[in-house]
Amino acid sequence: MSEESYEGGKFQLHFTGIEQPSYNLILNQIDVDTKYPYGVYYSHQDVSELILDKSGYLQGNISNLTSKGAVFKTDSYYRATLDFDGVFRFYAYPRLKLVSHLPAWH
Repeated sequence: MSEESYEGGKFQLHFTGIEQPSYNLILNQIDVDTKYPYGVYYSHQDVSELILDKSGYLQGNISNLTSKGAVFKTDSYYRATLDFDGVFRFYAYPRLKLVSHLPAWH
């Protein structure tokens, strides 16, 4: 696994208990060769959604996940990834090509 590889990674972020009104947000590792999921690496109960709102804040019912001052509002494109190293990152890309992309937080 590397930052340059776009093949399936060794982490997965998903919801469980989708038949319930609120879900469990689960992060776990998976075996790269067999795709077998290992035990839970991180979990949070009673999560119902993750939302990227119009202001550029990534929110869930856990908390506001972005820090103040890290959001560029409507002059940016946004991307959230679960990267090769298991870190969930939220990127902001300026619509104008004056600066390169920067992680809004990770």
